[in-house]
Amino acid sequence: KDRLSFWEILKLNNLITFSVCFACLKAVNYTMFFWLPFFESNHFTQAESDYLEIYYNVGQVFGGLICGYISDRFSRRTPTVIIFLIIATIPIFLLRISTLQLPVVTVLVIAAGFFIGGPSNLLATVMGSEIAKDPKLRGNESVVATVAGIIDGSGSVGAAITQYVVSIVSDISLEIVFIILASLLIAAAILLIPSCIRDIKEMYRNYWRIIETEIKLESPGGRGRDLGEHKKLKNDSTLALSNSQDIDIDKIIN
Repeated sequence: KDRLSFWEILKLNNLITFSVCFACLKAVNYTMFFWLPFFESNHFTQAESDYLEIYYNVGQVFGGLICGYISDRFSRRTPTVIIFLIIATIPIFLLRISTLQLPVVTVLVIAAGFFIGGPSNLLATVMGSEIAKDPKLRGNESVVATVAGIIDGSGSVGAAITQYVVSIVSDISLEIVFIILASLLIAAAILLIPSCIRDIKEMYRNYWRIIETEIKLESPGGRGRDLGEHKKLKNDSTLALSNSQDIDIDKIIN
């Protein structure tokens, strides 16, 4: 199989979009990892500030699990990712308020980790590997590592730039820092909107394809059809909704 050049790989569907989105997410993640204890040390003890960073990581663990589970149920990733990103802006934006008590800050930090961790993990792993299914690859899946490297490398660039910006802006105002982080999350969500629209349309089309398949199988002449034809209808109609349990076509066929 012909090897694709680096520039041909860059032209794969959604690769640039996912790379920029991950740059925004990794920028927010690294800022929270490295700067959160410093930000909160002005209001709480050093130990309490360090615990807040731990809580953020705990939120990320559960966020990755839940976000992955939900996206698997829908068989499309971007709708779930966008919802998580939009919700994540709320706790990040509220953290700019310096008068919040420790219990409130703890809840906000856990929520931020939860809603940021899911999209971050999906973009860095599953969604990146799904790019390798692009028809342009002509069955050549040897570029998976390159795709993953481009996405993760873009994230590192975004994180590095943001760390430099935060080091300057934090001397002016911590409120501006959290506004910047919330803006990065909104930017990532906006970039995913075109992909989300395509995914929703595809989910809608395949849902009605399943409905049509059920009607054909339940029609007077449907049960007289060749079983192979039934199987083909089933495979075609459930291509993008492999995890859907709305209609048990196996049960209808059998």
